[in-house]
Amino acid sequence: MDPETDSSASTTLTKTEDNNEEATAAGDCVFKGEPFGFGEGTQENKYQVCTVAHLDQVRNYPNAYFKQVSDIDFVEDQTDDSEDLTDDDESSEPSDLTQDWDPIEVFNGSYDGDDNSINNMTINSPGPSAFITKLDSDGFIKNVKFNDISVVGTVDVAAVVIANFGAVENIEVTGDLTKEDESNNGRVGGVVSYNYNKVTGIKVDLTITNYGGYDSHTGGIVAFNEGEVTSSTADTVLFAKYNVGGCVGLSTGSLSELSCTSSVTDIANGSNFGGVVGRNNGAVSSVYANVFMYRPYSDSGGIAGYNDTAGEISQASSEGELFNARSYRHGGLVGKNSGIVRESKSSIKINSYTAPSYSSQMSIGGLVGSNTQDTAELVDSYFVGSIDFYASAQGIGGLVGVNEYNAKIKRNYSNGTITGGSASEPPFSNIGGIYGFNSYGGEIAYNFYNHNETENENDNNFQNGARTAEDLKNQTAFIWAGWDFGDEGEGIWEMTDGETMPSLTWESEEEVEEENASSGGEGEGE
Repeated sequence: MDPETDSSASTTLTKTEDNNEEATAAGDCVFKGEPFGFGEGTQENKYQVCTVAHLDQVRNYPNAYFKQVSDIDFVEDQTDDSEDLTDDDESSEPSDLTQDWDPIEVFNGSYDGDDNSINNMTINSPGPSAFITKLDSDGFIKNVKFNDISVVGTVDVAAVVIANFGAVENIEVTGDLTKEDESNNGRVGGVVSYNYNKVTGIKVDLTITNYGGYDSHTGGIVAFNEGEVTSSTADTVLFAKYNVGGCVGLSTGSLSELSCTSSVTDIANGSNFGGVVGRNNGAVSSVYANVFMYRPYSDSGGIAGYNDTAGEISQASSEGELFNARSYRHGGLVGKNSGIVRESKSSIKINSYTAPSYSSQMSIGGLVGSNTQDTAELVDSYFVGSIDFYASAQGIGGLVGVNEYNAKIKRNYSNGTITGGSASEPPFSNIGGIYGFNSYGGEIAYNFYNHNETENENDNNFQNGARTAEDLKNQTAFIWAGWDFGDEGEGIWEMTDGETMPSLTWESEEEVEEENASSGGEGEGE
């Protein structure tokens, strides 16, 4: 019987001759002089893997098809094979596998974990450290849970793949990853270091430490992305210096449908810290971040630390705290923005207690710290968090700290609070409900803010768009300013006139999807 067609438990490999009693992986899938329990390595008849010894043999068949048929535990299973050997099998006894896992150099086959786990794997390689070093263009690894993995390396580190040119799908990872060497750069990704194709359906719960240099990247799922990362969640504790993201370190590709919860610590005056992505120069959409960021030095944001000139962020939501933000640019969505940020929101808390000598060029914004260059746009977004600071700054704003070089701020509002600082006594700061400081042709239009929530606002920064909380519930003012409410939920914004402040249409659509998912329904037409 082809085990693929057997509808019984996933550990069932075959059946006994009388076809009555199931034979399980624990009883039948053992190392007896064969490289795998059963199978021929074809798509129709995959090699079946259920021991550490089988897993070690995968490297010798890099183009074959594999199916894992039971959990594999490096602590419990590593002696099982030798215990099951008979006298006739002694010549086939596998090598000692109690040492650290030796990464598979290249894999271009298909490995299906069938929702089984690989437990207690340890990897400590002098080169790149991961389960697989290179997953080639036809390679596929899916449906595997790596539990309590420990990976240590000196260059690039990941739990599953260093360089992905294939597909990584439905992978779960728990454990710890560390790049130790401070003398070089390194990419540390929870699942993949470098992604050039597709990573999807990922769930991680990891502590990641990267001591690498200024061109290093650290991400809860992927360190460096040129492909696509989608439909994934990360819950991480990150210690690193540069290009650090709750889900991705640096991306020039596509990020979508990501939920990133992280605690991020800047361990050495670094830059580009983001709740979703450290530095972005690609497309980011439908993402959520809940981040606690500890003492970020430069360019930190609830979604991205730095959104570069080709970067576009849309339908993003951030919450959490940027605690004691220091030195330069910090924002509820983006620290430094030279790209496009649209249809997004933040309820994040930002505070700074840094001494003035470190922060004379600091800019803090409820949405963007510094909006700079003529490619920069912040449109159709809002802030409902808080800014609390006791340091001098170039600009503190409810939407943007500093806006410059023809950058644009249009159709946004702030109902967030700004406390601390002073326009007349040290530490001196430019404080405004929309922006703190605007120069070199920055364009600002059709924005609103609650001026009662902005302390110590500079007289010359009592800006057009100043409103009370009740004013912000008046839809007519927004319509006159050209905000898109559309018809029956077809616009960018929606609100109940006289009762609520504006919200983004995608927020209510997301709530409906969540309700349908939790109830098992499918909405209209069910």
